[in-house]
Amino acid sequence: MKVSHLSDVVRMLNLIPYFEQHPGYSLMEASRDLGIDAQQLLKDLHCLWCCGPGDMHGELVDMEKPSYHGVLIHDDQGLDRALRLTRVEAAALLLILEQLEAIPDIENRQAVVSAAEKLRSIMGVKAGVVYDSDAARTTNSDEEHATSVIAEAIRRRVLIRCDYVSARSNTRRERVVDPHHLFSREGQTYLSGLDTETGEERSFRIDRMESVRATEEAAGPLTGARDFDPSDPFHFQESPEWADIELHPQATWMADYWPMELGQASEDGWITAQMPWSSSAWMCRFLLEHSDRIHLIGPESLRAQVAERARSALGSYAACPQHSKKG
Repeated sequence: MKVSHLSDVVRMLNLIPYFEQHPGYSLMEASRDLGIDAQQLLKDLHCLWCCGPGDMHGELVDMEKPSYHGVLIHDDQGLDRALRLTRVEAAALLLILEQLEAIPDIENRQAVVSAAEKLRSIMGVKAGVVYDSDAARTTNSDEEHATSVIAEAIRRRVLIRCDYVSARSNTRRERVVDPHHLFSREGQTYLSGLDTETGEERSFRIDRMESVRATEEAAGPLTGARDFDPSDPFHFQESPEWADIELHPQATWMADYWPMELGQASEDGWITAQMPWSSSAWMCRFLLEHSDRIHLIGPESLRAQVAERARSALGSYAACPQHSKKG
């Protein structure tokens, strides 16, 4: 077997300490742990079977003939530890682990936390060369506490109370929520649950929740919750209302932050698009805020509401001329 890349050598040499620490593991189990195809693992082990620092029998790696059923190593030739990570590799791995730490209610969380702590203790101040690890861990303590409280409430099936700042209604008030799921989307953590006041399934951003606390009031069964679709966590595809809009050609980045289905460019270069909405108040505010880059085409009922909101705002300025001019 020809080995042409350093990465191949590193992968192979790490197999010996792995199988020594996991005696009896099959290649299928190793494939699951290492993310390497089982057939590739078998080829690598056959190559190692005939390798060593010399040519004599005592100078070669000694193992039972590798098979899919398991690997038994008799003489590792001193290769009993995995190769060291470079500083950049360790920092990149730590960054990934800390992203996993931020995922709410992740399976085997303790293993992720333990691995990250070991890397931090080994790297010390060098962890900050690529990524300011300690700073990242201290800025989201409130969100981590809220996430922990919510996860425990989901486990115990009790209601939670919080003060919530809503971007939809631009209000801040207490909410009582029957918590269903925690999920992450584009760097933000959300709670999907039943708003007990409206009786509707809603999504709540964790960083907009304050004074989160679990109650002793029993929540409903999770079997009655709406099915969670990771590809459409906010259920935009179920929205009964869609707006036809045109987007400025330099504002297509907005489709990465708001639910929009982009269409074709018109003759003047503006991009046709469709956008779901459920709250007319929020949609009017959104369209007016971005009126320099979004043109509303329809429906006509929404156009009328936006026009009315614009007239109302202009009327407020006209009623207070002393505040409408500088100086």
